[in-house]
Amino acid sequence: MNQLKNAVRDFCYLTMFLVSLTAVFWLTEHLFLFLNSCLLILLVAFITRHRREVWPILLVIFLLISIEFFIFIVLDEPMALFLVLSLFDLFIAFSIVHFHRDRSLLELCRVKPPVRQVPQVYLISLMLALSSLYSFLLGTEMVFYTLDKQIFNDVEPFFYSIYVPVKVTLKILFDLSICSLVLIPTRWKFLQKIEQRFDL
Repeated sequence: MNQLKNAVRDFCYLTMFLVSLTAVFWLTEHLFLFLNSCLLILLVAFITRHRREVWPILLVIFLLISIEFFIFIVLDEPMALFLVLSLFDLFIAFSIVHFHRDRSLLELCRVKPPVRQVPQVYLISLMLALSSLYSFLLGTEMVFYTLDKQIFNDVEPFFYSIYVPVKVTLKILFDLSICSLVLIPTRWKFLQKIEQRFDL
């Protein structure tokens, strides 16, 4: 009976994850995408309620994507927006890696010692680094396009032309990396390899 109950529960979780991950295809408003990310964070927080060492990471992600959403609303100029988002994605990646084990955060989330390692932070940071790189390339391209449109011979700039598929892919990978926080590192070899690679 317990096995059936666990199977049904896991199936429900998987369904919610899939709905959240595919939402990027049918949600066009940035506000709805932000709310979808918040709901995903809450779902992961609920599933990992017995592994509180994950919560500081989720808290940092929530706070920083909230600030990023505010930046997206305030900045109307695409060139400035892409360049600022590029720097901010790097800042988020740095903050997650270096502050997810901060003592005040651990106390706030009531994480009891010993604090177990969470190698998934490096997956999340990698996705943010890729997003930062693309935003930087896009912003730089927009600078040249603004200065002289003839540079591109009246052809749509390359990184701008692939904006939608790239951003959708990066968004899915980022959300997927957040979902990976529900995985217990000791049960997954690729997480153990990450842990060994960074000497956690």
